[in-house]
Amino acid sequence: MTYAQFLDMLEQESCLLAEEEEHIHRVRVLKNNGVKMDGFSCCVRGRKEQPTVYVNHYYYEGIHRGEIRKLAQQILKVQRESLLEKGNDLLQVLEYEKMKERIYYRLISRERNEELLRDVPHLFWLDLAVVFYLKIPEEIIRSATALIHNSHMKQWGIDLKELYHIAAEVNCWEQFRMALDGTGQLGVYDRMHPCYTIFHKDSETFSNLWTEYTPDYEAFCEAYRRDMDQYGGNPGLEAKPGTPENTFPVSMLPWAGFEGFNLNLQKGYDYLLPIFTMGKYSEEDGKTLLPLAVQVHHAVCDGFHLCRFVNGLQARLDGHGGAYEQGCDEQEHKENQP
Repeated sequence: MTYAQFLDMLEQESCLLAEEEEHIHRVRVLKNNGVKMDGFSCCVRGRKEQPTVYVNHYYYEGIHRGEIRKLAQQILKVQRESLLEKGNDLLQVLEYEKMKERIYYRLISRERNEELLRDVPHLFWLDLAVVFYLKIPEEIIRSATALIHNSHMKQWGIDLKELYHIAAEVNCWEQFRMALDGTGQLGVYDRMHPCYTIFHKDSETFSNLWTEYTPDYEAFCEAYRRDMDQYGGNPGLEAKPGTPENTFPVSMLPWAGFEGFNLNLQKGYDYLLPIFTMGKYSEEDGKTLLPLAVQVHHAVCDGFHLCRFVNGLQARLDGHGGAYEQGCDEQEHKENQP
């Protein structure tokens, strides 16, 4: 039996077993990394929700009709058990003010999700893309998330910038902006700009490129793309000239993962700014994992400050961060930190 025949027969058996008020229909859903899942949804007269069960992994070449009939029974049982309890209103997920604090985002492969990205709000970051999810309240559906599509954005009446502001939190601690001036005096920069490495495949060398930071994320992304287009192909250590002093280095090692990474800088005793190094991302148990090493100078940054930064960054990635602010009030943040 072919996979197509398996789906046809499973649909027939499910429709035969369905009650009069139940309508069974086949769906194909695009998931992460270009994976397409086949499933069956159950629409019950008078109900808004449509529980879906995916069936790709049940197929094997030697499956017979008796097994398919049992599978259809199991699918209907799961779908009926998944219907919301009376009084739980699924429509409240369309109310942005109620749901905005339940938005989080994930990193996915940009290249492997080109088709998916046409239908969902996203932001590009290196070779990855940031997509947004909604954690469904437990009282509605237990352990459920939903990928946010452009249709949700239209329903909510918000744009990508606002969505990012809800999901993201900006680090603004002065311990990560300290440096020594030419006379050896300690000072704090008002603003830091990222200086990142770009790889040239033809020569197998890298260059440094920097982009001016702005609190407006869309404006920053546009500046980043403009810098990549204009300077990304330039050879030499400094692809974009005029690197300012108030930059912090960000390096990427997309070819290998790591659990620890250390840089030994020649004459680096007076270098007080943080150094960030990221490795090859991987997927595990439905999560995207990205190695990150942060090297700081103990003279200005203790373990407490570093853990506060890392915990804030993780909370932002998990969707538990606060609003994205310009000129954040550090005293206010201190009061909300352990």
